[in-house]
Amino acid sequence: MKKRILYPVTLFVVLQAAVVTSITLWVIWYVLEKNDYDNLSRIASRAYSHIEAATYGYAAMVSGVILLAIVFIGATLIFIGWIRERLLYRQRAEFFSAFSHELMTPITCIKMNLEMLQSAATSITPEKKELLFRAAIAESERLELSIKNIIETTRIEHKKLNLLFTNTELSGYIRDFTAGERVSHPEACISFCEPPDPAGIPVDIDPRYFSIALSNLVHNALKYSANEKKIVFSVYRSGKKAEIAVADNGIGMERDKIKKIFGLFYRANNNAASGTGLGLYITKSIITLHGGTIQAESAGPGKGSRFIINLPVRKAPE
Repeated sequence: MKKRILYPVTLFVVLQAAVVTSITLWVIWYVLEKNDYDNLSRIASRAYSHIEAATYGYAAMVSGVILLAIVFIGATLIFIGWIRERLLYRQRAEFFSAFSHELMTPITCIKMNLEMLQSAATSITPEKKELLFRAAIAESERLELSIKNIIETTRIEHKKLNLLFTNTELSGYIRDFTAGERVSHPEACISFCEPPDPAGIPVDIDPRYFSIALSNLVHNALKYSANEKKIVFSVYRSGKKAEIAVADNGIGMERDKIKKIFGLFYRANNNAASGTGLGLYITKSIITLHGGTIQAESAGPGKGSRFIINLPVRKAPE
């Protein structure tokens, strides 16, 4: 926040100084040009003994042109900054609208399910009760993820995301994670392809935050998938890098949108699903703090998506 405030203020001060300096130089140049050459030489010898009187006018003119160029460039930068701020303001307005919807939808579903359980407590079947409870739990988890994303985004923006790294065997971690996700999302087919390396892949990660990053990928895949939701996790080792691939059978992406999806507040411009535009931004930020990278692939609309995470493999103790 301080950087955003100081940047235009500093630029404005520099521009004002450039304008004042250029006007001062040109006024002096004009006054000197109006006097005769002897008077010009006398003034120059007093105040500017190190500058030849005949060349002072050219120096003033060149300096003024340079300073005016600085003013022009600065004004252009201020205009670009203003455009970016307007865009960010619009994105934030859209975010608050979307986030309100993201909060109200699960709250409404939870309330409706509880009201059904209350009104038909004696006549409802055990199977129906189980179904309503599962739906309420699923919506509460969705609500929890939305709130977590807000909290983590604030920490990322203020650089207060403190990770506690632990030595973790990646294959076992992903295996346990997918098992938990299958319980949380019984409507989806979430599988894990065992890696060919039996020795395991040691990495240094923060289990809690890395789980948030992966959960956002799962949530994103479920949100943009059709009726048969399939998500496949796979883990490989390539030299000093560990690779995690997350593939789904969702609606896919156009090539020009792939680079934008990790931006703050970015949401796909379609009516397939709603969202806040925070999930993938948080995922990329967490992966970056782990010293890794993430990229997205898609063969096109309707052909699913694939996210690839690369992490450094933990060095073996010497």
